[in-house]
Amino acid sequence: MSFVVLWGFVNLVYTNWIPVLCTAALVCVLLATDRFDLAFARDGGVDE
Repeated sequence: MSFVVLWGFVNLVYTNWIPVLCTAALVCVLLATDRFDLAFARDGGVDE
């Protein structure tokens, strides 16, 4: 996932709009599936 976002960001910097749209669509599809979970460490990653 991180490579997809990086690839999309690099293409955004160089204004390659078709790869940026493909990246955005892929990220949206991944986020919409139940098998992919976007996890953020909100408490510093410490489990209590």
